[in-house]
Amino acid sequence: MNVYDIPIDKFKNSYERLSQHVRDAGYTTSISEKWSVFEYFSHILLHLTFLALAVLYQENSLLFFGFMFLSAFPGIGITTTAHTASHYSLVKSRRLNDFFVYFGYGLLFGASREYWMHKHVKVHHPNPNIVGIDEDIDLMPWFVMNRDDYDNASKLKKLYFRLQFLIIPFALTLNLFNVQKDGFIHLYRQIRKRGVTKNISIDLAIISCHFILWLAVPSLFFDFTDVLLFYYIRAAFIGYGMFSAFAPAHFPDNTLFLPLKEKEMDFVIRQLYTTTNFRAGIIGKFILGGVQYQIEHHLFPNCHHYHYPKINLLLKKFCQENHLPYNEMGWLKGIWESLKVFYKPKKVQELPVVLQAPREKVLV
Repeated sequence: MNVYDIPIDKFKNSYERLSQHVRDAGYTTSISEKWSVFEYFSHILLHLTFLALAVLYQENSLLFFGFMFLSAFPGIGITTTAHTASHYSLVKSRRLNDFFVYFGYGLLFGASREYWMHKHVKVHHPNPNIVGIDEDIDLMPWFVMNRDDYDNASKLKKLYFRLQFLIIPFALTLNLFNVQKDGFIHLYRQIRKRGVTKNISIDLAIISCHFILWLAVPSLFFDFTDVLLFYYIRAAFIGYGMFSAFAPAHFPDNTLFLPLKEKEMDFVIRQLYTTTNFRAGIIGKFILGGVQYQIEHHLFPNCHHYHYPKINLLLKKFCQENHLPYNEMGWLKGIWESLKVFYKPKKVQELPVVLQAPREKVLV
């Protein structure tokens, strides 16, 4: 990757013009609510339909697993549209956005809305791929993702880490369970710190309803062991889907893992070097709900994803004019490179860009 000297005034003025264009075009305020609601509920309807068909044809293993596999695609759509709602961009009403997050993450998947807002919105978005801050790239002690953690591990752990790429396909079946577990840990810590707040009470109530609806109620009609197996298989497919939708944004080779000190670097520069877009076809675009436009999303998270293709053209021009990277790749390649990081952990690198301030002052 080349090193460029960028005059800070030129860069900041250029980005302000870009931001002003985005605002003037109405991309930050205009939301296609009818399309949003259609997307959200069509994903839910398709997901539940395929699950119902899997139950109906449970005696036929081929059809059962076929329908469970198909259910994962609208399952991804639920997580991505709920993701948009978590940024208060799916519809105009903040309460309705919160409802979509609670329903999509909490009721359907048993994931904590409070944990997601903390981990993803408050921590990850300002600090993507910052080692020591961003939990998305810290899977220790089970998996190592960066070379520094590998080098600091014991000989026995290094031996395990050299084989971790064989384990990760199986570990991904537990992806959703890990999110549930981390959500409970987060809520427990918040309760100890602040007590039981209104939001925590709502979160716990909805998560409880999830387990009642998906485990307790079905057990009235089916054998409990079969219910648990069905729950695991559904979670396993969703775990793969979650990885496929979100990992290609920050794991591939064209994104950097940054040391802790880079959290002080310019926000825009940091986002561009740690994030990549991935291209998808018509079906992929429908189920991904805009997360394939990760660069646009990280720089303009409050925009409805319907506008990202238009912002994409503006942002590419901005990057070209300022000699900055604009990372993108195919979706399948992004998934492959996201898995490859478990075979070859990435180096932790400093940003290669130097922003030169006037009078020879340097902002790094």
